[in-house]
Amino acid sequence: PGREAIMKAGLASRLADAYAALAALSNIPEIDVENAWLGGWSAGGMAARLATSVGASKPFMKSQQDFRGFLSMYAYCISPINTAHKSVPFRAFWGEADYVFDKKKCDTMINEMQGDGVIATSHLFEGNVGHWWDNMWFEGSKKGWVKTKSRWKSGGPDVYACEGVYDYSKNKITFTGGEIESFGDMVTW
Repeated sequence: PGREAIMKAGLASRLADAYAALAALSNIPEIDVENAWLGGWSAGGMAARLATSVGASKPFMKSQQDFRGFLSMYAYCISPINTAHKSVPFRAFWGEADYVFDKKKCDTMINEMQGDGVIATSHLFEGNVGHWWDNMWFEGSKKGWVKTKSRWKSGGPDVYACEGVYDYSKNKITFTGGEIESFGDMVTW
């Protein structure tokens, strides 16, 4: 796919792909889809978090089959509003040096999820553990892998700073600088 298609691969398309894959896998007898979990890293972890809410996952479900649990690794902590949650396991992992980790927001998210019936737990890897786990960046064939700080190598804008609020009663996402009116248009950034 072209760059434009890749840039539009947001949370909605990740959820659509995940639930389509679950439906396809349910037709293979050797696969126990009753024990399938959805896991993701970074924006994929945000998608896994959103999938614990009925409002986010229901439009993409191809059947009554759902994931048994959800795993979020190194994702920004988001709290959808005005939606019911599933009583399923959710495991979140963060690195202490990860620039997307905000202890207050992440503790709030886990507490809200638990209050809504999600079996939510989290684990913080302490020390110099950043968004790339070990903060490595590929500098090309001449330099290879090098240790970096835990910010994006490009030094570009922090895409997690948009402070997105996912409101399922209004079918709208508001964020710093704008809003998206339809979840069909829901892209991460």
